[in-house]
Amino acid sequence: MTEQTGFAISVAQNPYLAPEETTMHAVVTVGFAPAEDVGAEVAEIIVIDRSGSMAGPKFTEAKRAAKAALGAIREDAHFALIAGGTGATELYPGGGRLAAGTEEHKRAAAAAVDAMKIGSATSIGTWLRRAADIASSRPGAIGHVLLLTDGQVNQHPARYDADLAYCEGRFTCDAVGIGTGWNAEELRRIAQLFHGTRNYCKDLPDLAEFFTRATDRAMARAVDEVELTVKGPKGFEVTGLWEAFPTERDLLPRGREAGARRLAFPLGAWGAEERQYLIEAAFPATGVDLERQARLELVCRERAVAAGSVRAIWTGDAAMSSAFHPAVVHHRTQLTGIAHIREALERLHRAPEAATRLLVTALEGAREVGNAEQAEQIERLLDFDGRGGATIRAGITRSEELEAHMVTDRTVRTPTSLEEDTQ
Repeated sequence: MTEQTGFAISVAQNPYLAPEETTMHAVVTVGFAPAEDVGAEVAEIIVIDRSGSMAGPKFTEAKRAAKAALGAIREDAHFALIAGGTGATELYPGGGRLAAGTEEHKRAAAAAVDAMKIGSATSIGTWLRRAADIASSRPGAIGHVLLLTDGQVNQHPARYDADLAYCEGRFTCDAVGIGTGWNAEELRRIAQLFHGTRNYCKDLPDLAEFFTRATDRAMARAVDEVELTVKGPKGFEVTGLWEAFPTERDLLPRGREAGARRLAFPLGAWGAEERQYLIEAAFPATGVDLERQARLELVCRERAVAAGSVRAIWTGDAAMSSAFHPAVVHHRTQLTGIAHIREALERLHRAPEAATRLLVTALEGAREVGNAEQAEQIERLLDFDGRGGATIRAGITRSEELEAHMVTDRTVRTPTSLEEDTQ
């Protein structure tokens, strides 16, 4: 880490491969500690679903939450409010602009929230496209969208896909679902694409707290346009890359070519935080006792700010090549468990026996890595007979299914003790 950048990279791996092996796994830990005087410009755009299904307490609490988020916006930040229906209505300030986060503007915005009326339809892509256009009015700002919905997208799929593609790279997005009519996979797609989170607010009075926390995190962002670049020898290939902590995120589909044998993967915006990534890479075959390396570089707004490497050393010593590094095992276990929970939820009602097996396996993994929240949520879906057997619990509600979806996103960090042999 340097005072100039605040970024640091460390790599945990067992670098040794058997003569016939080519695939290497490593855990890359990236930390960021911005200087105290860093005051990044932030553009916060709050998007509230006002479709017909929001009428009643949901709409009342959505308004209260939007005003709570306004209260968390820094005075030197900028913001806008969008009401989402068939189209995207700019509640404040309007005209495709952002307002300064002064008390005067926030009071006027709160009045606009109070006056917001119920509309129709859930055209989330249209809402996000409008947010992207508004964010672009201040190109130097770190854009963040806080999205609330209670329903499923009802745009034509091709149009929706085009809207999301249009928005990619323009902001991060935290999405919150209320009620039980929304689609968990739709919000996961948004969270994955826009380097954000998805959350389920089960109890409506808690919504204001959800909004405040999300806005506080956005206000703490210090840099954006951060990428991890990977460059290897001829024949090298990145076969998998996941954000493994604090949120599960498949980054491989977002990779792009950034020069000869060099790939770049966007990592979104950063505040003071630490993230861990699991990388799987295929090195070209070589001889025993020879070594190859892939260079990792963290790039922020086209400037290299930290570097590391993933190594591959071929050995005839089976004891050296046979074991994965404990940090790699930790995150591979988590990712496998997440896949099992998601598949189980998909098969919960049509193939309960298969879903049970998947959940039991995922529960073992969650306990192994110390993900207590995930383990507890899995246990709520199962009935145990006291003899080691389990079945899907009868009467699982839609709300419980949504809660289970949420814990598939949240992971736990590797214990520091597992990283002592960092290469």
